[in-house]
Amino acid sequence: MHKDEPILSRAIGVVYIRKVLQGRGQDIEQEWLETLTAEEKKYYQAVIADDWSPIQVLDVLYQKAAAFLYPGNADGLWELGRAMAEYHLSGIYKIFVSLATTAFLVRQTPKLWRCYHRLGRVGVDWKAGEQYGKMTVEDYPELPEAFRSLLTGYITGALHVVGNREVAVMHAADDPHAWKWLATWKQ
Repeated sequence: MHKDEPILSRAIGVVYIRKVLQGRGQDIEQEWLETLTAEEKKYYQAVIADDWSPIQVLDVLYQKAAAFLYPGNADGLWELGRAMAEYHLSGIYKIFVSLATTAFLVRQTPKLWRCYHRLGRVGVDWKAGEQYGKMTVEDYPELPEAFRSLLTGYITGALHVVGNREVAVMHAADDPHAWKWLATWKQ
């Protein structure tokens, strides 16, 4: 990748946001659209889930959506990520999740990352039967802070959807060359 090339990720989260806002009614979605720049509005209305999009554009839309959908909530990005995971894993991946276990989710995580992100290598450190684990994203120091907050909620939601309870996920942001998420849960 060249220095001037945009960092790309799939736009599936923006499509989720659009579905939620449209489900709340035309007036609510119009109110949301008024918070966007003309360029953001055009992008939001045209993008499809499989589109590769600049992470910077996604990051701004996720931040604005979290503030709009969870006003006054300092954990709005976390809430948005958790809701996305529960929707995605109960919707488009429902057939897989109905059979899924924590072990299945862990094994699929690196593959899913590669499907949705052009940068970063994901590793998961977890042993069967343990109720804690660590996910690391290496070689992606540019991963925006807001996106990492969203991902913390997404991991929480994903672990919950496969049947875990009392899920807690913490993001360790001390090494931009190896972002870490530490998770605990009860089965």
